Amino acid sequence: MKTFFLKKENSGAALFTVILAILFITVLGAALLSTSYLGFAVTAAQKNGQRNFYDAASAMDDVRAYVHGQASDALASAYTETLKKYTAAKSAEGYDAQADFSRKFVAALEDPDCGLMRGGGGTYHADLSTLASQIQKAEGDTAVLTAADDGAVTLRHTGSDTAPIYTAVSLTGLSLRYTDTKGYQSVIISDITIHVPAFHITASVPHSLKAFSIVANHGLTVPAVNASVSGNVYAGSVSVTRGGSVTLLDGDLLCGGGIVVEDGGKLTFQGDSSANITKIIHDIWAGGISLTGDGSSFKTGDDTRTYIQNDLSVLGSADSVSLRGEYTGFGGGTAGTTGADEARSSAILIGGKRAALDFSGLRRLTLAGVSFVNPTTADVTLPIPMGQSVAVKSDQLAYLVPVSCLGSAYPTNPYAYTDAAPALKVYTDTALWPDAADAALSTKTVTDYLGQPVSGGSLHFANGWVEARCSSGTPHIACAFFVFTNQSAANAYFRDYCRANPQNISQYLGYYLAEGRLLLPGSTNTAGVTYSYSNNTLTTNDGGAVSAAGPAALYAGSKGISPYPDFVRDPASVNGSYSFYSPGGELVALVTNGDFICGGTAPSSLRVIVSTGNVEIATGTNFSGVIIAGGSVTVRGTVSKPDTVDWQSWLDAETKDGRHRLSDFLGSGGTKDSGGSDSDSWDLDRFVVYENWKRN
Repeated sequence: MKTFFLKKENSGAALFTVILAILFITVLGAALLSTSYLGFAVTAAQKNGQRNFYDAASAMDDVRAYVHGQASDALASAYTETLKKYTAAKSAEGYDAQADFSRKFVAALEDPDCGLMRGGGGTYHADLSTLASQIQKAEGDTAVLTAADDGAVTLRHTGSDTAPIYTAVSLTGLSLRYTDTKGYQSVIISDITIHVPAFHITASVPHSLKAFSIVANHGLTVPAVNASVSGNVYAGSVSVTRGGSVTLLDGDLLCGGGIVVEDGGKLTFQGDSSANITKIIHDIWAGGISLTGDGSSFKTGDDTRTYIQNDLSVLGSADSVSLRGEYTGFGGGTAGTTGADEARSSAILIGGKRAALDFSGLRRLTLAGVSFVNPTTADVTLPIPMGQSVAVKSDQLAYLVPVSCLGSAYPTNPYAYTDAAPALKVYTDTALWPDAADAALSTKTVTDYLGQPVSGGSLHFANGWVEARCSSGTPHIACAFFVFTNQSAANAYFRDYCRANPQNISQYLGYYLAEGRLLLPGSTNTAGVTYSYSNNTLTTNDGGAVSAAGPAALYAGSKGISPYPDFVRDPASVNGSYSFYSPGGELVALVTNGDFICGGTAPSSLRVIVSTGNVEIATGTNFSGVIIAGGSVTVRGTVSKPDTVDWQSWLDAETKDGRHRLSDFLGSGGTKDSGGSDSDSWDLDRFVVYENWKRN
């Protein structure tokens, strides 16, 4: 009997196993791919979200940068205004300079033109529309700025509510929602707080390199061309020569020396001349202004505040001056005292024929100095300070001795004669101004001002003398003058002369001022007694003294000092010429240890020129950027601020070999304080800060 066995077939099982393995691998691969994609998507979302957050933070920084800039302007204004009265007021009982400064600072921030706050009566809200307009964002992105409680502004202060000492101004609860084109969204909420710095007489408002278009360490020259400059300018001196014409637009002028306009040159500050302007925007600081030659002119705008240490001298024929806004001649800060400095006299002197002076647009004219008479006699070798700050040649008539006080040899004063000079005699007991309306003035005599007679005859006195000055022509003209050696006596005499003879003084004041205020030299610590001229009448105002020591200190400590050493890190290390390029290969900056002429071949991408020597902008050239010169800058074309200022990218620009960056040659741009400690300097980055910052 045969037995049969079934044979097993395994080929189908192997195929099944292969299929299962393939399916498992496929599922595992899909899972891995899904996991990888999910990880990629999460990473991409995180990256896009982070980028969106950075964009939102940058947008909030734009808002803070605007607040920073407005706070800087308010700080400069408050500091200058406080200094004007600081010396006169600091000794007054109860005067607190910090309180005064803090109130002026907050008042400047409250100004509607500032664009930070709106409201009044102590209740303010952030101006969200203005703040939002400062935000820079990519095309298609949106940035919405809102605030809790309608952007209420908190004014922190110590002291009482009626006499506050402000410590901070806080724009509270600002909320910035930033949405990009991919739909990613970030929200940043923060307060932006402006802390009020401590007031120091030696403190200075820091210069910012970003604000300047020209830094000319030695001088700025405009030859016989039509030129224009926009942006802030520092110059060791300014010279407009031989028919040159320059217009300064949208900036301040800081001049360490004098401004000279000669031979038909024209220097114009193109400010806003609208009739209702109330905000001072631009400042001029200079050692003096001098117009010489024929047909030269100097003009300022309604939004300009002019500070001059020495004289405004109009010396040429048919020269013209038009002053608008405010004009302050601050002298040495000690006008009206013995030892007045001729180099800081801050007078307005007119010596040329047919000079045209228009002061009718001035809201305030402050003259803290005095004018000087340069005597021609052998007895006097130094100029003699007079008692007034606005002087024309005819002003010396105020110092002519009244005929009633002279001997019979002088029937008039001046007196014309043909033979021998008339003998001079002075009666000390005769009233100078017997017809004065003020009874106290009607009895004043020579000795009330010159003092008692001393040895040498009846013409010599304790505070000066009387002398005759005679012309050399025929007929001769003899003038008998009071000559003062004591500045306080000269001041007292001229003030009383103004009161006793207002019609005489009005003749020349009326030529300069339509309706305004004139501040003449006065007591030791003030710039002068305030006189008002209105309706052809000169009157004295009580309590109108204004200190000149503040602007004098500011000029000496900051405004009149070149920022070149601070802007250029180490001029001695500039051993050649360096070109700096953007990542795109464009030339954006040049640094050279020699002179440089920027002409028509200069690329339009060039934004920064740094030279340890001289720089010239050639005729017809429009340079848009910043010029920093260790020597002088000559402008024959146009210097303007670029539409887009990207300082960080300029500082990061490199030489082609990558060995140098522009930032290697530029300093921090801060101003070294003069005579003060580091704590006296103001760094606004420390005063304008975020508070309660959070990200939603």
